[in-house]
Amino acid sequence: MTRAYQCWDRVGAYEDPSAWAYRVGHNWAVSALRRRRRRRPYVEEDAADPGSIPEPTVTAALAELPLGQRSVIVCRFYLGLSVAETAAALHIRPGTVKSRLSRGLQHLQIRLAHLRIEEQP
Repeated sequence: MTRAYQCWDRVGAYEDPSAWAYRVGHNWAVSALRRRRRRRPYVEEDAADPGSIPEPTVTAALAELPLGQRSVIVCRFYLGLSVAETAAALHIRPGTVKSRLSRGLQHLQIRLAHLRIEEQP
């Protein structure tokens, strides 16, 4: 709408100025999405494959977590990203990564307590 207003003396003379404004807005939105995709970090195909999680209860416990906590845990432990890399990949602050990680790990620790190996005295 701003672009249409800036050059309204020309656009107003078009047969259908609303179609022009729609098309300009659409093109701008597509360009914005392309720019956002380009900012995402590229992961090489031959990066080390982390493999799968063999214990089904681990998968179930991860599925119980809210998406934000699950995303942080997967980035940190499954993909091996640092706090800064995780924050950049998820477009959140490093402090948010740390708090989501802490809360998610607390939940997993309780949920997966049966898998913990106890040290013998």
